[in-house]
Amino acid sequence: VTIGGKDAPVINTLGTSLLCMVPEKAFTGEVKVSVVDDDDQVIASGECTSKFEYQRRMTVSTFLGSKYENNTKYDTKEGPFGDCGAFENMHFMRFDPNDPDMLYITGSTSPTRIVDFKNRYVYIFTTNLDRVNGIDFTHDGDIVMTRNQESDSQTGLYMFTKESGYTERLELCNGRTAQAPSVHPIDGRVYWSQYRSGQIYSYDIQTSEKRTVCSLPYTREACYIIWHPTGKYCYLMFVQHHCIYRSDYNEAEQTLDPPYRVVGVDSKWGYADGVGSSARVNGPEQGVFVYNPAYAGNEDEYDFYFCDEKNHAVRYLTPSGRVYT
Repeated sequence: VTIGGKDAPVINTLGTSLLCMVPEKAFTGEVKVSVVDDDDQVIASGECTSKFEYQRRMTVSTFLGSKYENNTKYDTKEGPFGDCGAFENMHFMRFDPNDPDMLYITGSTSPTRIVDFKNRYVYIFTTNLDRVNGIDFTHDGDIVMTRNQESDSQTGLYMFTKESGYTERLELCNGRTAQAPSVHPIDGRVYWSQYRSGQIYSYDIQTSEKRTVCSLPYTREACYIIWHPTGKYCYLMFVQHHCIYRSDYNEAEQTLDPPYRVVGVDSKWGYADGVGSSARVNGPEQGVFVYNPAYAGNEDEYDFYFCDEKNHAVRYLTPSGRVYT
């Protein structure tokens, strides 16, 4: 018996029925039955006229990484999926938009890792940087990273060129306590926030121009910028003040309008689904916009999924401003 092209082990026969185990990932649902002889030759076969409806289970399981000695020790190493050590201080992740089989994971003070889905292998990406705070890709496929360092006279924004196989490192501009770079999907400039100054800056890779584009409601606050796929606005994730702001993009000036709060209440952490200030989060960090076909034809067709770190949950925000878990 096969279901969706996957072998369905036969457990027993019940009269004219066969009792089978449903195989994993039998998504397409075609049910086929074959009778074979001792030489494994098919002597009779048939297919059901109706498809089996596969019920996807809402489960979370371990994808990569392992510990040993009662989960007290681990290795940080390159290797195949089954033997790649563990991931320390996972801080920020980004798929390569030009090669979705490649996932980059920064580890702050720990090594940056590359997960190669095609070859089922994990690499260490040598940056020779400490305190890597984020990663993104330019429109040309180069990698940009921010370094959370404490001097105005030292580099905060770096680039690793695609042409060099990401081995050439360029220092783009200075920036103290630079946080998570985010490349605008339309204008291509790199945007990032600075913890100390409470400002958002942008950098034009073609002209080397650095600009202040927006003032934030807080200083000394970790802020992550996530652009909507249209580039019309971004969400600003304020980890320590437990809220999410929105800032609209000014296309003519290539700046951001003053941000306004869309989720939570300043400095009031908690856990509650709801709309706007009735919702509560606790340390919101990275997020991603996900297309929702139910919104087709609407002005905004995307939900926003995000990590609610200290609530240990994945939440999502609808275009109407409601938070769900």
